[in-house]
Amino acid sequence: MIIKCKVTNQIFQTTGGHFTVLEGKAEDNKSFLLAYKGLNPPIPLRSIEYVLRGEFAKHPRYGKIFHVKGFERVAKKPEPLFAVA
Repeated sequence: MIIKCKVTNQIFQTTGGHFTVLEGKAEDNKSFLLAYKGLNPPIPLRSIEYVLRGEFAKHPRYGKIFHVKGFERVAKKPEPLFAVA
């Protein structure tokens, strides 16, 4: 499954940084939790959009969580430096 979203908050990270739980906001403005195993997780900045690849799974305590298998940052279209009249 592929989801386009913004990562808004880091909720938890292990001491070594190998597991991170983050909060994301999808294009339909719904918030959800996501889990990432590995170093260099998505950065929680509202100005950055990501395309996440992974699957939803149900956690017995925390409910529905998206397990991220991979991600990439969405490139923004460059804005013109000046307007031509």
